[in-house]
Amino acid sequence: MNPNDAIRKQILQYFYDRNHGATSQRGKKGSGMKISDVKRELKAKYGLSQQSVISNLTYLIDRGWVKKEEVQKTIITKGGTILVNAQFSPLREQLDDLKSRITASDLGEKEKLDVVSDIESLKDQLAKESPDKTILGRLWEGIDRVAKVAGLVEAAQKVWAYIAPLL
Repeated sequence: MNPNDAIRKQILQYFYDRNHGATSQRGKKGSGMKISDVKRELKAKYGLSQQSVISNLTYLIDRGWVKKEEVQKTIITKGGTILVNAQFSPLREQLDDLKSRITASDLGEKEKLDVVSDIESLKDQLAKESPDKTILGRLWEGIDRVAKVAGLVEAAQKVWAYIAPLL
């Protein structure tokens, strides 16, 4: 028996339970959810690492046991409606994770505020169909520098894996 079979069974059971108790398609009690929430909840429930969740979830998606759905979000602001480009969702999730880690770091408040603003500006660029490469590059340089100073090299590398193809 493959050692990953037990993990895959736990993931499938998790999704079965989630779907069985769902009151809607999406949302807090919905059957659909963000990958980051799946990773967090599977870690809490079964003690699974991020890597084991992703690799086994990818296997289950590839085999058709789990369906992955890209969602385009609409955000209403004072200035109008913003469509969040679903193709950049994994990058946005990694940026949110990096932002959380930076705000929890020992950096000074001014540095935290500056880099969080840059992360939000970068995410604003991702709402565009074709983000401006020059702006993305300049914003990323500053974010990456501060992340390294804060000792968050690994988190920055995860973001880089998604942002590099856009530059």
